[in-house]
Amino acid sequence: MARQIMTHASGKDASLQRAETAWVRKPLSFTPHWQALAQAALNTRGQPLDFTASDAVGMVNDWASNATHGAIPELIEHLPDKADFILASGWPGSVIITSSSR
Repeated sequence: MARQIMTHASGKDASLQRAETAWVRKPLSFTPHWQALAQAALNTRGQPLDFTASDAVGMVNDWASNATHGAIPELIEHLPDKADFILASGWPGSVIITSSSR
């Protein structure tokens, strides 16, 4: 039914896909319990990322572009200096960046 509605609304075949992922600032890592929860809820295991690397923002944006087939080419413009965790979804504006009090 949803596919029929989407086909009629757009005039062509369409699909609906989920896209979520998470990154944690290196050298931090996700616990096995968090990994299991993320796999079950988000279908992702999350991954470490060097947030200070010059290509960190590009890696996040590349994920968004690939996950949304180019519909969201840029999810973030920069990472705050104290960012520790990114939770991203393939919906525009759906990104959570958290920082510790370090």
